This record gives sequence, C-alpha cells and structure tokens, in this order.
Amino acid sequence: MDQFLAERVQVVTAAADARDLAEFAAAAGRRGLRPLLITCSRWLSYPFGAERAALDGRSAAELAAAYEKMTGRPWLQPLGLAHALVEVAVHALRSADDPGDRHAVAAALAQTRLDTIGGTLDWTAGPASSIARVPLTSGRWIRHQGRMQLRT
Repeated sequence: MDQFLAERVQVVTAAADARDLAEFAAAAGRRGLRPLLITCSRWLSYPFGAERAALDGRSAAELAAAYEKMTGRPWLQPLGLAHALVEVAVHALRSADDPGDRHAVAAALAQTRLDTIGGTLDWTAGPASSIARVPLTSGRWIRHQGRMQLRT
C-alpha cells in the first residue's frame, strides 16, 4: 500500500475475488488511497442464474448444463450474454415488419425491451437512442458439489 500511495496510483486492476477486492478497497480508503478506478476481471459478473431464456424458458443453470453436455467443457461467463444476443436477434426478426429489410429489423430492435437469460435488455430506455445497458453485478465464484457456481 505504501508504494501505491508514494506513486499516487490512480488505476488499480486485479484478478482477485470479490471479497479480496472489497478488503483492498477498504484498506486503501483507510490509508487515504482513492484511485479513480478499481476494476477486477473475476468479480464483475453477469446476473447469471436469476433469469430464463425468452426463446425456450430455460434457466441459466439449464443453459450452462446443456453447454457442458454438448461441448464437454465447463461453461464460461459470457455464455449468458451470448445467448441473450441470439434471443434479441430472434425477437427483432420476428417483430420486424419485414425481416428481410435491415431497416425494418433496426426499427424493431429500437423498440425492443426483452427479458433475456442475461437480464432485461431495453433499447427504449437509453442511455441514448437504440442503446441497451447490460445489467451487471458483483459476485463470487465458489465450488459447490464439485462445480463452480456464481454467488451474487
């Protein structure tokens, strides 16, 4: 911490878990270190597990299990949002006046608010025209019954 203070560190990035990062932020604050940005690749996660897929009603856990069964590999964090993009694309094509016309598809997308497996994606609310915000949350990966699970 002394070197961070001496160097006037403004950005901190790490691969710590949520608990370790919270402890670091608290200790830094007590010592007077107030970086402009603290980020971590492992603790910032999607709200995976609370939603169901609009396409088929599958839960996030069911999607992850299906992925693992089909590929033989563990599911990865971006799986939920990758699936959500497919959900949105199918919705936009189904909603468009002419699914073969890219302008009609874009117009349908601009009016889309859809509950996806990755959370609610809403192109009607902004922050700017035709932009949807991705819901994010912090969480911690733990091993439970031999599998890694995200706890938020």
